[in-house]
Amino acid sequence: MLGLTLPPPYPDELIGSVLCRAAVHLGLSYKQMVPTILGTSQVTLSFFLPSALSRLASLMRKDAEQVLWQNTVFPYAVAFMPLEEVERMKRKVLANDGSLAALIQSATNGMTGLRYCPDCVSHDIQTFGESYWHRAHNLPACHVCLVHDQPLHVTSIDMAKSSRACAYGVPQYLSGAPSAPALEITLQHALASASHRLCTAPQTAKQSHLEQYHRQAQTKGYEMKDGQIASSQVSHDLTQFYGEDYLDSLGVGMRSRVKGWPAMMVRPGTTVPFSPVKHVLLRTFLEQCPEGSKELAYRPPGKAPLDPATLDPQLAKMVRRAHIRANQRLVTMTATKLMQSTGHWQAFRHKRSQFPLTEAELLAFRASEASERKLGGRAAHQRNMARKKASKL
Repeated sequence: MLGLTLPPPYPDELIGSVLCRAAVHLGLSYKQMVPTILGTSQVTLSFFLPSALSRLASLMRKDAEQVLWQNTVFPYAVAFMPLEEVERMKRKVLANDGSLAALIQSATNGMTGLRYCPDCVSHDIQTFGESYWHRAHNLPACHVCLVHDQPLHVTSIDMAKSSRACAYGVPQYLSGAPSAPALEITLQHALASASHRLCTAPQTAKQSHLEQYHRQAQTKGYEMKDGQIASSQVSHDLTQFYGEDYLDSLGVGMRSRVKGWPAMMVRPGTTVPFSPVKHVLLRTFLEQCPEGSKELAYRPPGKAPLDPATLDPQLAKMVRRAHIRANQRLVTMTATKLMQSTGHWQAFRHKRSQFPLTEAELLAFRASEASERKLGGRAAHQRNMARKKASKL
């Protein structure tokens, strides 16, 4: 199609939304339009950060880098990367060099469907004659429109198939249910504001974010007497702050407080990269939690102390199984060696009275032929002793 052009993007419009509008303007189906634009057989493009971005920008008569920063999720996805890595990723996108799946996933994780604000739809139609998909509405942990102060509506457009989202059209032709996370409205505003700032803040030299979180945790009362941060307590309190269900819905739930991502993020020496939504959640938590000393649940480093009442039935079963195996293999061993094979000999020997079930199993073992030092002696020994006793009579 000669002279093909795409409409320029509106303020804060996702590039996939531009393609939605273009299909309507050109009178083409989305699957017809994409091959025409690209000159290939490809029929889908990412809604959030498409390949061939430079090609799309030229058809919009826009600078490709400007479109990258203003109309894609790129600034959100790279917000916490070192500047040299940001530059490398920018060159990769503009040169259409390789897959962008990891970047897109980091900026859409936890989103169940495209979102829109009904008041924004009405305003956009009045202002531009058509509605469009706003980037600020379609970031993880964003549930409220900061302009109209109302819940965003969530559509059924599956984010796992976002490359096909362009085929569904603009918000005025769709419907959705209001987002209703179990969070205070002030907290919803804080999360949306923090996410939006990642897309609009100027790209400058970045300080170490993990060092910043470490200092904030100190200020908020998470510093212990030895100067270390009670990192597992940070994980616990953050989970209580948001709720386990909400964290799970974003795909950032934790199985362990000690190894949870908040605990790792307040340790400045950590080199593991974290998704932007985790930064947003931790930042907001540290900003909003009260200052002052915390009640820190702390125990010395090392293995957690064992509860004899819990361990006793487990250890008794292990002793019974070891006893049976020794009988089957016709081997003998001492009770000490048997207990050492369970891995709990030290716990048992120092608190023997608190392991009555294990003690009973151990006595049964010591009375069996499998015990190297059988209680009362073996049958042959007893016969020899009986003969000696009879010969003396």
